Amino acid sequence: MRNYLYFRPSRETFNEVTSLFDFLWPTATAMWNLRWQVDGYLRIRPQATVHELSNRFVIGSGIHGANLKRACVDLSWEQQQEQFAKFLLINIFALHESYLKRVLEDLGRYSKDLENQLQFPTATDASGNKKGIWGAIDSITATESTMLVNGLYSQLSGHSRNSKPILDNLMKCYRYFKECRNSITHNGSFADRKTADAYAEFSTIATTTDLGVTEVPLHTPVTVGAPVSLSLRGVVGFCDIILKIIVTLDAELSRSKLAEEVFKAYWLEKHQRRYTLKTDLSKKKNQIKQLIARLNLPTPPATDEFETFLRVNQLVG
Repeated sequence: MRNYLYFRPSRETFNEVTSLFDFLWPTATAMWNLRWQVDGYLRIRPQATVHELSNRFVIGSGIHGANLKRACVDLSWEQQQEQFAKFLLINIFALHESYLKRVLEDLGRYSKDLENQLQFPTATDASGNKKGIWGAIDSITATESTMLVNGLYSQLSGHSRNSKPILDNLMKCYRYFKECRNSITHNGSFADRKTADAYAEFSTIATTTDLGVTEVPLHTPVTVGAPVSLSLRGVVGFCDIILKIIVTLDAELSRSKLAEEVFKAYWLEKHQRRYTLKTDLSKKKNQIKQLIARLNLPTPPATDEFETFLRVNQLVG
């Protein structure tokens, strides 16, 4: 079965994550090879200065201020991998937070509160009201689209990364890495109580079964006041958790009545002329299915509700 995503921000974020790794892996590989080259050069010329190393390896690049002795000798490969991990962690959260904002805007439901709720596992407040990710989903999908539920939801939720039954577990993993990110960007990499609490909650479900993964993202215990420790392998594994969350949200939010306006916008963008539907019943159904498929959406099993929607909105004749 083909993996479909309903919202454009979902598809774009997948592409952006791919682009991020397309930059990260060659860069890390280049650094690994540069370390060997600098080490080899220094074995022959141990007296080489930073300036000499720059002339040998950097000249012509347009880069200034590179201290290759510090980068390739003083820093261990493990330390540099952690720097790559921090870079990746900060960027993956930037992409995800942008995704949440854009998909809520597409639904006409953006608020800072909903964006925030979509970044926490489900809980209840003092009044017994549901909050967190399922509270936000329930709010957005309070009125469902029977057309989209009956026509597209089963295929959207059939995506290989869909993780609806364990979404809250994924959010506990999310909170741990998010608090690590917050410690890095707002607290000089030192963990606070929120980071420690997020680690404690995540550690209770950090199993392959609870997260639906073949390998749990590598993570280390947190001590308040001590620097957080990251591994590149762990953050790479977490990126897959992010993609699972996006896929699951994409399918769940597609159930909303509000998502019909998104469908309408797709239709108007792709089909710039008003199609006249065929009179033969079988041919008409096939025609509608083909027109929907051109929107990069699953082919619906039935078309009656789509036909009604298209006619009511004067999208077909």
